[in-house]
Amino acid sequence: MTTQYFVRLDCVHHPGFVPVVSSLPSVSHDIPLCPLHNPCSISLLVPSNLQALATVLAWFDQLSQVFNSQEDWDKCRIALAEGFTNAVKHAHGHLPPETPIELEVFCGEASVEMQIWDQGSVFDLDCYLAGLPPKSSQDAESGRGLRLIREIADHVSYRRTEDGRNCLRIAKQLSTAYHSPSLMVSPPS
Repeated sequence: MTTQYFVRLDCVHHPGFVPVVSSLPSVSHDIPLCPLHNPCSISLLVPSNLQALATVLAWFDQLSQVFNSQEDWDKCRIALAEGFTNAVKHAHGHLPPETPIELEVFCGEASVEMQIWDQGSVFDLDCYLAGLPPKSSQDAESGRGLRLIREIADHVSYRRTEDGRNCLRIAKQLSTAYHSPSLMVSPPS
């Protein structure tokens, strides 16, 4: 069985832009992302499998050129990887590996918001984070990912939606605004 990955790119307030839906990795053309003075979003649907992390990171890596700060990009990449890993291991740990995880990244002038949608059980993130000790041990088997996400992000929330999914929202203010007037995004190969 071949796993299919889907990517969707949408631009808000960009005349003439048509959202594109493509099956990966067979796409070989570049997909234009809207000019950076307008908000943009990209999304990816992957199975609940840690092997899909490479695809998730390759998909996100295409945005590296729009960050003026390598540190901001690195932090966002780490937070996305940790959030995805938690969705696979914890939210979907008891579900079939075909259960999809949806990822969305919204790029604004001075901020990035990442959303990771899972179909796991209800989880009280605030209560969990409040119960963590001030410092975590490097040897701890769990809890480091959420702590790291909390340290990286300016805002972290986890909410249950009416359709029975959960959304981990990670928002980060960028230290500098985007620098590229245009951007071409290629699907991961």
